[in-house]
Amino acid sequence: MCRELLGSTSDGIEVSYNACGIFANIMSDGPDAWTVATPSRQAVLQDMTSAISRWKLDSKRDINYR
Repeated sequence: MCRELLGSTSDGIEVSYNACGIFANIMSDGPDAWTVATPSRQAVLQDMTSAISRWKLDSKRDINYR
């Protein structure tokens, strides 16, 4: 489900940005920590790259810390 949210355009970039943040934390543990067979770590990295490349860098972001 989180992978699908990488492609979301809902609420500007917020949903995609937050999904990417979750994966960034997981990816930072390195390839050996990726224990799921599908999707592959490489496929998710490619999805992250695609999502990030679609973001408008001048978008206004509303960050909610709770």
